[in-house]
Amino acid sequence: MGSGLFYSHIKPSEISSEDQETFDIVGNIYLWAGEKINENIEINFLGYYQPVLSDTKNYRLNQNLQVLNKITNHLKFSLELSYNFNSSPYVNTDSSDFTTKIGLKYKF
Repeated sequence: MGSGLFYSHIKPSEISSEDQETFDIVGNIYLWAGEKINENIEINFLGYYQPVLSDTKNYRLNQNLQVLNKITNHLKFSLELSYNFNSSPYVNTDSSDFTTKIGLKYKF
């Protein structure tokens, strides 16, 4: 678990009265947890809560879950699930997004 601050500058591809360029100081609170279930399987979670300090109703949530299954000493099967939420998205943009990734990870 940790926390911090960062400066955020976001510029939409087209600036309008609804979609403005923003300059903000944003908080960052995160939690990481990992567990090795057995010799071959591990699960990792990383979650972020990022409020704009001048308007805490404007925030982002990012949650990532990863399951790794060892195939060999150098190769792992990977399943990643990600959920992202923005409380103040640009016009014509969804406030949330869910992503699934399936892949192989090779360690040299």
